[in-house]
Amino acid sequence: MKAFIDSEGMERQFIVDSAGTSGFHEGEQADSRSRSHANERGVEIESISRKIQVPEDFQNFDYIFAMDEDNLSDLLDLDKDGNFKHKIHLVTKFCSDTSFKDKGVPDPYYSGDRGFEIVFDILDDACQGVLEYIRSDEH
Repeated sequence: MKAFIDSEGMERQFIVDSAGTSGFHEGEQADSRSRSHANERGVEIESISRKIQVPEDFQNFDYIFAMDEDNLSDLLDLDKDGNFKHKIHLVTKFCSDTSFKDKGVPDPYYSGDRGFEIVFDILDDACQGVLEYIRSDEH
């Protein structure tokens, strides 16, 4: 997402961060294969894994995107009072490619190189859709 925002010259308008619903890989870089495939697309993944902070992240971010249905459910559960439900979205709902839409981003860990390419294809489509959504009056 950061690469899309930067390419539009909008980097001063957004803060982009990444967090997980578990702290299993907290403090680690993204998987080396993910970083390699991103680099091939001209994107550098610099983030370090962290667990989502409740309620701070819900309060501080306007949009919170889940990669799949399990994470979406976890995020909605973390929003115990439902105060931030309007901020939480499945990222693939913004895809224009109907084969990606509303299915969630698959875990590429055991899928080899092709799995990582598919994830980046889905996220490229989703991030473009997110930017269009933010620019629109739909929300």
